[in-house]
Amino acid sequence: MKVLVVDERAKALYLVLQAVAAGHTVRWYAPESDTGKGFRGFERVDNWVASAGWADVIFNAGCDKQEAKLTQMVQRGYPVWNTPCSMPLDTYKDHAPPTRTFNSVTSAMEFLYQTPERFVLKGDDVDTYESASAADMVAHLRQMLSFDDELMMQDYVEGLQLTVVRGFGPDGWIGPVYEGLAHVGFGHVVEQCAAFDESLGKLTDAFASRNFRGTAMAKCCVTEDGLVIFKVKCGWPKSLVTAAPSADYMDWAAAALKGENKASPRTEISYYVKLETEDSGYPVYGVSRGVAAHSYPLEVALRRAPDMSPDGKIVERDLWVTTGEYVAIVDGYGVSSRQAMRRAMSTVEKIHTAGIEPDIEEEYFDDLKQQLTQAQAQGYLKGFVYG
Repeated sequence: MKVLVVDERAKALYLVLQAVAAGHTVRWYAPESDTGKGFRGFERVDNWVASAGWADVIFNAGCDKQEAKLTQMVQRGYPVWNTPCSMPLDTYKDHAPPTRTFNSVTSAMEFLYQTPERFVLKGDDVDTYESASAADMVAHLRQMLSFDDELMMQDYVEGLQLTVVRGFGPDGWIGPVYEGLAHVGFGHVVEQCAAFDESLGKLTDAFASRNFRGTAMAKCCVTEDGLVIFKVKCGWPKSLVTAAPSADYMDWAAAALKGENKASPRTEISYYVKLETEDSGYPVYGVSRGVAAHSYPLEVALRRAPDMSPDGKIVERDLWVTTGEYVAIVDGYGVSSRQAMRRAMSTVEKIHTAGIEPDIEEEYFDDLKQQLTQAQAQGYLKGFVYG
């Protein structure tokens, strides 16, 4: 099959390599990035539109600047997976915590002085910020005084945060559901999911009315009173490697565009951990020599770099070299969350480079067992085994 990956931010290297390994002919549009250079088996293109007629499937991996052209391609009948689509808060506000909109940073700070409570900051062009207190939010906003677009502040909600992911085809939802714990990397694929029914499932008509074709994700929270939706996103969930409904994602997407389900997911509990670095240009040791079987490269290139030979000498060889913030995602699988995490971390321990740190926030593990027990008593995440 001929695959065109439109990837403005160059985040989909692992997906490109996965498609190549599955035997597909791949063209990758990732402008102005060194990510993936040195890897073989695919062709880099500077003009993805010229390859649109060639492709059996066009996989949109996140291209805001290309949305108008992608929409035009969809209207002309091109096979685009992850069609441009937005799901604004108004679409699911009845299922979300109360949210206030502000037209300036100053007005948001004035509100906090009048209502000194804990909130979560959101907006189209800002990173979501979960404040520790009203004072913390004011301090954060003071760093944004030059920001001149709308901001939203959502009531802070206590509970277990989870992520739900599923594909949407011409006849509606297709394939299994991925449900994962948002902050700690645990997840699994299931056929029935109460969290899906109460989040994405309730938005079926909204996705259908937008003629969406692709992967949808909802970030939710299980509270004492049930489930609320924090955010709904259309398109490829870049950080969720383990959410793929099939080992051959491209073959599945091409079939899903025709309303056919070729899902063949793993059924074990999965655990993923991101490796991050602040600087580019550093070699990543422990991967190219085959000891990290469960690592998926995100922002790396193959370049000549110094390494140690078996006889203890310094030699130059092709290694992964960092090109951006995210080096790799490493995952593991097991019959329990503990086993999946142990298997992933055994791989992480083999990978090292200057400045690299696993993206693990230990505080989220502290109350996980208690929160998971409470969520399961309410009918959510029933398939999870903690230890």
